[in-house]
Amino acid sequence: MYEEKKNVQRCYRFAFKDDCKTSLIGQLLIRKVVNEYVKIPYDKIVLSRSSSGKPYLEQNDNFFFNVSHHGDFCVLAADYNSKVGIDVMKVKYREKRSVSEFFSLMRKQFSSHEWNFIIQPGLEKEQLGRFYRLWCLKESYVKAIGTGIVFDLQSLSFSCTTPILPQGTITTDTKLYEKGQLKPLWKFEETFLDDNHCVAVATEPIKQIAEQDIGDHDQLKLFNFLFVQ
Repeated sequence: MYEEKKNVQRCYRFAFKDDCKTSLIGQLLIRKVVNEYVKIPYDKIVLSRSSSGKPYLEQNDNFFFNVSHHGDFCVLAADYNSKVGIDVMKVKYREKRSVSEFFSLMRKQFSSHEWNFIIQPGLEKEQLGRFYRLWCLKESYVKAIGTGIVFDLQSLSFSCTTPILPQGTITTDTKLYEKGQLKPLWKFEETFLDDNHCVAVATEPIKQIAEQDIGDHDQLKLFNFLFVQ
């Protein structure tokens, strides 16, 4: 009960009311998926946080989950026996500086391969879409390993075999390289939830599972909540 009170208090720290609401929705999504898939009654669920602040289920440490919220969506991904990270971004630029200035500021977070993918000729909106797509991928990976955004993002380089993400279709052929080395156990699932929101899910099987079988995972179920103003 003490941890639950802390979770609610954490939500109220957000400066904007909408962020507070979507954070609370995220907490409810976690409890919903734990109840439905781990079969723990709502009043028996015990959620705690690791030393890095990542939430986990005390009753089953082989059930992994992660939540993200941005724009109009709050999303959750969960899986047994695999590290999980998820990130959602609204592809809508609202900064005061120009897009070119924004790109100049953010360039150092991406590898040369990624940056060439982002700035290929096309409409500014398409470039922003590729930028946010790669940002989602990076954040989903960092959230899955649980180290936080202090991770050196430029050391991660994603290769997007499918150049354009179709809405409503999950793409699974993106590859991750870290410091030039392929990370073959990591799987990434991507899609556009609507015209303006991209989402990425990162998974890696835990060691004992990975050593037995590195085949394809079952496709994750994505829970999303449309926040109506």
